[in-house]
Amino acid sequence: MNQPSLLRHVTVYRKENEFAGWPFNGGMWMFRDGEMLLGFFRGPCDYRTPGCTGHRKVDVEHCVIRSTDGGETWPLDTIRTVYPNRRAFADSLRSTPPLVESQETFDPTADGFCLISGFGLPPTDAPHIVFAMISTDRGKTWKARQRLPIAGTEEGQFAHVGGRPSAIVRRDGMLLLFAHGSRCPKEEPSVPLIYASSNGGATWGMLAEVVPQPRLPMAIMPYPILLEDDTLLMAVRRQYDFQNAYTQVYASEDHGRTWSLRSRVNDWGAPANLIELKDGRLVCVYGYRRQPYGVRASVSADQGRTWGPEMILRRDGGSADLGYPRSLLREDGTIVTAYYFNRDRDTVLFEGGIRQIEVTLWQP
Repeated sequence: MNQPSLLRHVTVYRKENEFAGWPFNGGMWMFRDGEMLLGFFRGPCDYRTPGCTGHRKVDVEHCVIRSTDGGETWPLDTIRTVYPNRRAFADSLRSTPPLVESQETFDPTADGFCLISGFGLPPTDAPHIVFAMISTDRGKTWKARQRLPIAGTEEGQFAHVGGRPSAIVRRDGMLLLFAHGSRCPKEEPSVPLIYASSNGGATWGMLAEVVPQPRLPMAIMPYPILLEDDTLLMAVRRQYDFQNAYTQVYASEDHGRTWSLRSRVNDWGAPANLIELKDGRLVCVYGYRRQPYGVRASVSADQGRTWGPEMILRRDGGSADLGYPRSLLREDGTIVTAYYFNRDRDTVLFEGGIRQIEVTLWQP
């Protein structure tokens, strides 16, 4: 094991009677003056009732919290609600047809631009609904709620589509949003999907469907990064079950239209996010859902073709219910990695400790 330079761990959000989790689903952004915005989900949890910490929770709030000191502190009075209840929000989309154009266009390279994306109600209520929303003021307000189109014929329609706030802007200004979907009627294993918008998220179209290698297990939650040479990479979660998942990296040399497998990063650990250091190395960060539970990372010096020894950021997790990281790179070279966590020696223990949002400030 190659150990990172650990600076410190910061508790961003913790309440004894709440579940807080999934920064990967909530989003993370940094603006030109260094201000950071982190999204996550929170909801009531008594840590006694079966299912209280289950991932099919729909009565949860999507909120954002910000830091103005490089991720060192995250004042609770900066929390803002994106939407208060996931079930009610998804219900409101049922009557919204896809392909409804916004009256505005947006500049995805502008300071303050943020995009979130989400999906319908698991497991059966409205799994085919996927949406995107735009903020132009650093997440203070959100607009241009769009229900994205679902590609496919009647017999090959996507039965489920999972959206996340995983987007990238190409050099030509095209905004790409990365999701995943599974087709019906057989509900085949999910594959990565790529939406594209030429007007900053006002309208969307399907750009590509990625065929994973091998075809099984499911390939979900892609996370993109654009390299200096215009190569697009994406980390993909290959999952057998909750604890048995690994990360692959795929590459595109034609602006996201076609993709090929570049590498497998690890034995276990997903979903993952990618970040490029100033010296060109890539860092892949992921939750580790096998004992000792925690958060780990690997570094590549050849654009994701091979990966170095695994680094341990955390190994004090109380259960496998952790991870979903997002990372940002500060000007001084410090990586700010946010994730949800539960501690192995918490004051409250229920299938692990209190689910809370934490940040690690570190350098490889």
